[in-house]
Amino acid sequence: MKMLSKWGTIALTAVFGLSACQKVQPAIDPVCDCKNQFVNVITSTGEWAVAPNVFTPNGDGKNDVYRFKFSPDFEVDSFSLTIIWPPKGEVYFTKSRFESWNGFVKSGTGVDAKISGQYFTQYYIRTKDGEVFSGCGCFEIPTYSSSEGCILNKKDTWIFADQFDDQTGKPTLQTIEKFCN
Repeated sequence: MKMLSKWGTIALTAVFGLSACQKVQPAIDPVCDCKNQFVNVITSTGEWAVAPNVFTPNGDGKNDVYRFKFSPDFEVDSFSLTIIWPPKGEVYFTKSRFESWNGFVKSGTGVDAKISGQYFTQYYIRTKDGEVFSGCGCFEIPTYSSSEGCILNKKDTWIFADQFDDQTGKPTLQTIEKFCN
């Protein structure tokens, strides 16, 4: 059973990666059906895990990294997160729920760069109780303009990591991200 589960996850990652890499500006991924919604996982015991659908790796100390946020009593047995940038493929992978991605992508010259645009995620969470949650989503690194600041599509609802309430996991707070208000 574990072998099937493992292969199922690998197959999903492979299909997801290939379909996402074939497009330069994907609006909707056929596997994920991304609609710029934040990730929201709720266990049978009411514990939660959330991830934003936007972050700003600009070095100001506010929403500079992409990571999952877990409720205080969420007991994780296994976790993985893959981040895919369509023109390049996989740009980040971790098996630690405590790690975060700073938005850097290796360029063709070997120099790290923060590149604005839409990214895809594929996650896997197994709780200590054996519940399994796997899925995918997408998020945006916004473009910056010296005259306009952070440029985001106004028709979508953007949720930064600092907007999730620490007790409920619900996006109820005002962001401190001054460039994107």
